[in-house]
This record gives sequence, structure tokens and C-alpha cells, in this order.
Amino acid sequence: MKTLGDVIVDAYNNYIAPTKKEPKSTKEKNLASGGQYGNENKRQGYEKLDPTRRREIANESPLFMKGARKKSLDSFRAWLSLETQDGHGSPIKADMEALQRFDERSQFPKKLYEARVASHIYGDGFILIQFTNDEGVPLNVPPSKQSEPFQLFVLNSEYINDVTEDGDFIYRKSGKEQIINKERIIHVPANKIPGFKLGVSTIDLLRWTMYSKKNVDIAAGHILSWFAHGIIDLTWQNMSPEEKNEAEKLLQSHPGYFYHDQDVQIDVKNPTAIDPKPFYEYIVLNIAAAFNMPTHVLTGIQTGRVTGSEIGFADYYRDVRDEQDLEFSPLITDIYSRILTARGKKWKYKIVWNPIYIDEMSEAKLLDMKVTAADKAVKGGIIDQEEARMVFNKGQIILEVDKKIKPPMPKPDIPNREPVSPERSTKKKDTPVENQAMIDRWKEYRKKEIDEFEETVDDNSKN
Repeated sequence: MKTLGDVIVDAYNNYIAPTKKEPKSTKEKNLASGGQYGNENKRQGYEKLDPTRRREIANESPLFMKGARKKSLDSFRAWLSLETQDGHGSPIKADMEALQRFDERSQFPKKLYEARVASHIYGDGFILIQFTNDEGVPLNVPPSKQSEPFQLFVLNSEYINDVTEDGDFIYRKSGKEQIINKERIIHVPANKIPGFKLGVSTIDLLRWTMYSKKNVDIAAGHILSWFAHGIIDLTWQNMSPEEKNEAEKLLQSHPGYFYHDQDVQIDVKNPTAIDPKPFYEYIVLNIAAAFNMPTHVLTGIQTGRVTGSEIGFADYYRDVRDEQDLEFSPLITDIYSRILTARGKKWKYKIVWNPIYIDEMSEAKLLDMKVTAADKAVKGGIIDQEEARMVFNKGQIILEVDKKIKPPMPKPDIPNREPVSPERSTKKKDTPVENQAMIDRWKEYRKKEIDEFEETVDDNSKN
């Protein structure tokens, strides 16, 4: 119970004391704002790859694309759920339905996945937001707070590689330039460096590694070709021009050849066979490091190979969870809060990412917990059988407040009886007296029915 002094203090803090205003000064922001990506890179002493060349290098490396898709899928495959910020109570049903409709309509997880793959290739992924009540408003103008995010479109990152001083994005295509307000874009950067407004392409990190892999592939192919086919050395005495042309046509069907007259001596040194495996392992290690994943996650585990993969998997998925919390939760929170704000609601939830990896023992324990929770809820009359199955499949679900649940019928309590062997069951001393009398009457009744049936069969046969 509050005292009179508590009431006076609350009244002063809420109605009399001056409110604390948010700082409007931009002196800190001016220092923290970095330059545009590219201008700084030009001062680093190397030539920056253009977006088209990044895409070509990515298309030439299946291992790189596997890493980009794998890391992006792992970030969004299990999606998320929402909880109240204080951890008490359930989310409001109307709010959850509005956000779920947006996810299904816009395919939000898929669009984030596509933007993440693009960010690994180009350095940045961009998702354009379409708003309601926004007809006629140019893209360089921020949307109103009454406009609700409705649809999402993934933009081609090749056309956006520059930003304005205010942080708006410059879209260039076919010689035309258009400014897109930053509040209309979901920006998904990769390898972002503090102080820079745009991310760094993973292709740029692996530039020389990708070139090295291409050279190793070509060299390995040449070595195999040399050892498989050998080299033809043709000596033709007094070779005429016509004979030279004829020899060329003959030798061109073979991958390696020399032709000369008897006055020319050619000594062919066979290359020493080397194992390219260590070179490939070094290249794979660099690619895996760029994606911050173990090499066995990137390449896949061979059947029967004994490794510390279980520990590696757990550590990798912890890194994915950190990336979800630090990079993607703020982006998704911003979109969800704008949806609720446009509806006159207040954002009061927190994002909880669903687990994407658990070991077999933890999975068995989790299934047992789900079954126990669903069974208790059904027996308590809180949910029905259909909702119990949903709890088992999805975990926590939103329940209808006004739904009437019929309590399950209690099962009859049947006492456990020791089974009786056939030999013992024929002995009257092992059967209770009252049960034995009933069995005797049933035997007499069955014997009478059998006798009547046999008499009927005999009469029908005689007739």
C-alpha cells in the first residue's frame, strides 16, 4: 500500500517534473557517419571489382554459392516467434494475426534469404517495401506513419552501390538515377565495417582465393591430360610445306604434339606428379573462413568419417544465432513495429528465434517435453486434441479465448491382473467360486446351442 509520501513523489515525477527530452544535436552522428563504400576502397591501393564481375566470379564457383546459400538458409529456415517483453502473458491475438498475414503475403523469410545471398555476392542486399495509402508519393520521400508495410520486392544489387550523405540509396539503371528513401528499404549488408554505410562483398574477401582455385583447377586438368595422353614428337626428314600442313592436320587430333625436321632436337620434360589435395584444402579453408563456418559444414561430412563434427556444428549454429540476434532482429523488429504503429497499436514484443540445430539427445528431451505439455493441457481441459497436435508440431500456439473445450472422458480404472496360463485356467481350484459358476452356465448354454444346430443339420440332410 502506498503512503501519502509515495503518492506525492509519483505526482511530482509524472506531472510536475520537467520531462527529459531526447538530444537533437547531430555532432555525434556527424563523427560516426562513414563515407560511401567505394570512395574509401579506392584509397586502399587495389582496384575494386564491379558488380557484374562479382556475379560472374560467384557463378564460376559452386563451392562459394553453396556456402552463401547454406549460411543464408540456416539464418531463416526455422524462422521466429514473438514473446511479450516482460515475459508474462501471451501476445495479443490480433497483433499476431496481422504480422502472420504480412509474412505469408510478402514471403518475408524468403525475401530475407534472397537479400542475404545477394549481400554475400555484392556486399549488400536490398528489399523495397510497398506501403498502403502511399499512392502518388515519390520514392525519395519517407512514407507516413499511417502507411502500413504491405508487400516486399528484392532489388537487383548491381544497380545500387552508392548512398547519399543522408543515407538514402542511389539506384542507377540504364543511365537513369533515382533516389530511394532509406525508410523504404530493408538494407541487408554483409561483412559491414564500422564507419561504412555499405557492406563488403564476400567475393571481394575471397578475390585472390577464387582466382587461385580457378588456376588450380586448370593446372590439375592439364596435368591429368598430359599423363593420360602423353606428348607426340614427330620427326619428318626434308619436310615440305605441303607435308607440314598434312602433319598439322594429323597432329591436331591429339592434345599435345611437336613436329620438326631432323636438324631440330626437342627434349620434353615430363611434369612431376603432385597431389592437388593440400592446395584444395587451403582454398576450402579460406572460403569457409569467409562465411564463418567450419569446413565440414561447407563441404559436408563423408559417411563413416570420424570427426569432431558435433562440436563444430554446435559452435557454428551458435554463431548463426548471434548473427540472427545482432543483425536480423533489429531489421524485423523495425518492420513489425511499423505494421502495428500503422494500426494504432504499440510494439511490446521481443523476437525469439526458433532453434535450427539440436543434438539427438536434446531433440528426444524436447519431444518428451512437448508430449507432456500437450497431454497435461488436454487433461486439464485447456486445449482439444487438434490443438494438442499443433502444440506438438509448433510449440506454443495462440489459443481462442472463447472456445469451449469438452473435457476428455476419464478412462475406466482397470486393475492389473496376473495372466493365467492355459493349464491353470482349466483347474477349478485356481478360479474364484463365483466366476466358476458363471463359466459352467456359459458352457451348458453353448453346448445346448451346438446340439440344436446339429439336429437342424441332420433334419435338412434327411429331407
